[in-house]
Amino acid sequence: MKVALITGAAQGLGRAVVEHFAEKGFFIIIHYYQNQKKAIELVEHLAQKNKKAHALQANLQNADEVQNLFTEIENRFGRLDILVNNVGNFQRKNLLELKINEWNSIIENNVNSVFQCIQLAIPLMRKNKYGRIINLGFAGISQMTIETDITAYFVAKNNVYYLTKAFAKALGGENINVHIVSPGVLESSVEKPVHEIPKKRLAIFEEMISAIDFLTSEKSDYLTGQHIEVSGGWRL
Repeated sequence: MKVALITGAAQGLGRAVVEHFAEKGFFIIIHYYQNQKKAIELVEHLAQKNKKAHALQANLQNADEVQNLFTEIENRFGRLDILVNNVGNFQRKNLLELKINEWNSIIENNVNSVFQCIQLAIPLMRKNKYGRIINLGFAGISQMTIETDITAYFVAKNNVYYLTKAFAKALGGENINVHIVSPGVLESSVEKPVHEIPKKRLAIFEEMISAIDFLTSEKSDYLTGQHIEVSGGWRL
């Protein structure tokens, strides 16, 4: 049975990804930081449908806790086939007012956690000579777009974009594929500027999942380092 770890999986898009992979028959590791109640409820919900899942807690901004998370995965399951790096805090604040601790938090949460999770996932994926890693980006990254009120977030997600390409190249010969999927404005987004979206509507979770499903399926075996935007044309 394949094992999938989804970070930040207690609610929202993370929960939708969990339910998708559970329906495919995978054993799901539901990572959470503070929302233990919803994580446990999700495990119980899946158990009622005869789906297997386990919730594990970790602060992904703490390197020791991330290490402990993957040590427990290795001890419990001995393998990891799919990693979805869904955690990534968003903050809107003018660059000239941004404090260093706020900057560091965005970088640690969005970039450092992805870097460490991938590094620790690699040995587990190498055991079976198989791995699929999906990082979550943001529509418009990789472009020279300047946004002074979300600069830290844009810098962070552009770093994730670069990390995705670098890990994909480094792992290309080991059957470990690495991709990035970038949402635009999701149904769960705090801000919903529908008037800016050419498609004139929000993205639903199922549309993100379709991209993730393709990039983790055997149909995309020859692809790695790809970037798919699920944004309805937003930020083109």
